[in-house]
Amino acid sequence: MSKKTSTTSNQAKTSVFNDEQKQLDSRKQALLTESSKGSDLSVTSERVGADFSCKDPSSMSSSYEDGGLYCYEGLKNCHRGKISIIGMGMVGSSYAYSLIQSGLARELVIVDANKDRARGEYLDLSHALSFVPPISIKEGDIKDTSDSQLIVISAGVSQSGPNESRLQLVLRNVAILDKIIPDLVKYAPHANILIATNPVDILVSYTEKIIRTKNLKFMGSVLGSGTVLDSARFQFLLSKHFRINVANVHGMIIGEHGDSELPVWSLANISGMPLKEFALHNGISFNDEIKKEIFTNTRFAAKQIISTKGATYYAIGLSLLKITEAILKDSNTILNVSGTSIPYFGIDPEVSIGYPSVVGGNGIKSRIKLKLSEEEQHGFRESAKVLKNIIDSL
Repeated sequence: MSKKTSTTSNQAKTSVFNDEQKQLDSRKQALLTESSKGSDLSVTSERVGADFSCKDPSSMSSSYEDGGLYCYEGLKNCHRGKISIIGMGMVGSSYAYSLIQSGLARELVIVDANKDRARGEYLDLSHALSFVPPISIKEGDIKDTSDSQLIVISAGVSQSGPNESRLQLVLRNVAILDKIIPDLVKYAPHANILIATNPVDILVSYTEKIIRTKNLKFMGSVLGSGTVLDSARFQFLLSKHFRINVANVHGMIIGEHGDSELPVWSLANISGMPLKEFALHNGISFNDEIKKEIFTNTRFAAKQIISTKGATYYAIGLSLLKITEAILKDSNTILNVSGTSIPYFGIDPEVSIGYPSVVGGNGIKSRIKLKLSEEEQHGFRESAKVLKNIIDSL
């Protein structure tokens, strides 16, 4: 390229840049003028890494700069990208660690009954801010969750050992919800509440019961992590057996996040090919005994991990991040979250249970109508009955 051509090209780039800069300055000046006239919106220079949804989009304006987003204070309902975590144990802290690396959140509030624990996690996470996308981190109390777009509850007593079922935890953990839910609803009435504490299905139903019986003014949504992690474990074990990248394996676990869950073998596939057909074409053994082994290892994966390292937290942390992404990006992603009001198979509407759902900015938007086999339909109903019996006893 000649020197003359290069100079002309650089001049053209400079002209385009200057034009864009003038337009940006004009938009910023207009916003500042609006603010000086008494608007309750004030511009900040904070940037976030994604375009988030909000309960009331009309309550905020936004303008883009260099792929980022100008944020505004004074939102009527919720702050875009503000996430609060209640409970900074191993699950909460693993989720927080994944979250700050993701660029999804603009603001993170961490709350724990153990103030020293909260302080330590706050400091540890804050020391990593040089290495992650811009985010504000704060340790606080329930009142600091005000205007959160998403509240993740991971507070509670964990399983005491591999022989304790998730359902046995219920009486020890519902008391925590009795204490925190009214205050959370008071300070963040428009938030999506995502529950990770076990037994997750029971606690989602119980949270909705608290809101209903106490007549709390709550305009948000409640959902649980459900069988998102169980399905990921199932897909991993299938990928290992078939020696195929897990991204190409499609399978799901539905029902209780616990002992009564069930695999949907009738719909499991590898890039659209049914498992039996894939096995036949590739000379891979696949029979009822192998299926039983895969599902057994899926269902009891947590017990195996607890017996060796004491708790599970990395994979559930990333599962929560996946749900978070669907909510903050309003992406309409199908995930096996836990929620009430399943419209199919005669499930009691007050039972929260893991089932494929379209998840977006308002939590669970709709359900997918699965074509389950008769055996799978029966198993799903039985799982719901197990949960219903516990819910009725609370």
